[in-house]
Amino acid sequence: MALGWSVLRSSCEIMAQLDTSPIRFLVAVAFLFLTPTFGCAGGGAAIESIPPQDIAVLETLRVPLRVNDGNPSLGWGFVAPELPGFERTASISGNGTGGQFQWSPLASHVGTHEIEIQLLNGDSVVHSRNLVVTVRPASDAAPIFISPGAGRTYDLERDRCVKFDVEVRDEDTPNVTIRTRGTLPEGAVLTSTGSKQAEFEWCPEPDQVAATERWTIGLEADDMSHEPTALNFVIVLRSGTKEGCPGAAPTIDVLAPHEGARVDNRGGYLIEARVGDDMGLRDAPLLYYSTAMPDDPTKPDITEFEQLPFSDDDDDGSYRARVPNLGLEEGEDQEVFFLVSATDNDDPTGTLCDHRIDSPLVTFIALGGSSAGGLGTCETCTSSSDCDSGLCATAATGARCIPRCDGGESCAEGSCGSRTSVEGGISQGCGPVGAVCDGTGGGSGSCTDDGYEENDSISGAAASVPSFSDGQICANDDDFYRIAASTGTDVTVTVDGFIHSEGDLDVQLLSRTGTILASSAGVTNSESVSYCVPSADEVFARVSGFLGDENSYSMRVSTAPGTCCLDDTGEDDDTRA
Repeated sequence: MALGWSVLRSSCEIMAQLDTSPIRFLVAVAFLFLTPTFGCAGGGAAIESIPPQDIAVLETLRVPLRVNDGNPSLGWGFVAPELPGFERTASISGNGTGGQFQWSPLASHVGTHEIEIQLLNGDSVVHSRNLVVTVRPASDAAPIFISPGAGRTYDLERDRCVKFDVEVRDEDTPNVTIRTRGTLPEGAVLTSTGSKQAEFEWCPEPDQVAATERWTIGLEADDMSHEPTALNFVIVLRSGTKEGCPGAAPTIDVLAPHEGARVDNRGGYLIEARVGDDMGLRDAPLLYYSTAMPDDPTKPDITEFEQLPFSDDDDDGSYRARVPNLGLEEGEDQEVFFLVSATDNDDPTGTLCDHRIDSPLVTFIALGGSSAGGLGTCETCTSSSDCDSGLCATAATGARCIPRCDGGESCAEGSCGSRTSVEGGISQGCGPVGAVCDGTGGGSGSCTDDGYEENDSISGAAASVPSFSDGQICANDDDFYRIAASTGTDVTVTVDGFIHSEGDLDVQLLSRTGTILASSAGVTNSESVSYCVPSADEVFARVSGFLGDENSYSMRVSTAPGTCCLDDTGEDDDTRA
């Protein structure tokens, strides 16, 4: 039976590829007469000739596939040269009446290649055509971040310092400047270690650990030829928490996938969860995932996991994230282990009374195969081939699918301009991403600073006044104000006049060395901090936008000399330790 099927397959392929001249037709009929008469499901379906193609690295090739005498029950496949990462960057879609081959070549793919495009009936080849593609070096490439990824969690009880490497790729520029966006935490240092590498190091002080669990490090890579490529790296500091705090911990319900589920690759592997809290969440939940089984599945070490932020799916507390494409071939699969973590904001002055909860570990089976489109505007993506638009654009808070506008299409939101794809190519697309996709952070790009600039650091702080109402925070641009105080003065700074839901603002009081003296990071339309100055000195108010949020604000400063309680000389003796 296997031999008969082999003969049948061969005869069907011959029929599909012969033309309709009388002599060849009679030869084909005679050949089929001598073979088993099971019939050819593909009939006379044949792929029309495909002209040679020319494409540059980082561009996306889309080749329409047309079929004569097609049948919707047929499918597509291809056989390609052994090029690194080919299966991850190429895909084919459609049915037996027509389809499309798509490829975003990498720098290692430069050259001329022959790809066999196959029309399939199950596993059998009904007809095939060769597609010849010449790949040219990139002529216009922007830098993209290879590492450090979206973020990582650090256990300060094991290592009190945070370190990570930064590396970018740029196909046509030998040297790229890697620098920070916004203000680094006090004591943090970013050091260049190569033409496209840098190293970040920071040993958080106790006041910083107490102020907030999450620190966002804004990075950007600049090749001096394009708009700098931005990345937000989220550092999560885990340390001990205080017992007996008021309020309830968040609740987490993993909606999908369920334990043991087999999940198709659709721009990665979708994770959905519903997370709630009695006082609301300030930070989005985090997804932790790994392809390696934890040593202790009941208490997994999440510092060994990859980390991604969830994005809001709706106002009902639903969140979505995607485990990136794992590069699995068709027929391959891989176990993936993940959990969802959420921290509330029951203590807006710091972290001691915030509640953190991790979901139980869930295991699913990631299925191999390419992902050809399917993701709509503003969905998170890892490749341009994931997106229906064919453009997965970089953004500080994670790449998103955005509409292209290089074929005459108009932008429903934002404006048409040069956008950097995750492959590093430059395409005309709607944007910026933050303007198209509401809530992705990073600002709209049209913010006008207030008249107190340049007050972006302690050294450049503006002198405070009792009150004003014309403050403005732009994306990743903090405002600092200098406040003089005598011994025993109680300093209170209140920031209000903004709508929290339109852009969350926070306020801190700092010493002249950057030590955090007091912090207010709530989820209301007002933030207020107070601090008793132990000896005559200057303190500094810092107003900032949460995750790059922008907003206008009012500020009031009050000082009450000699009214606050001063600690004795035994400090700091506030704990048993």
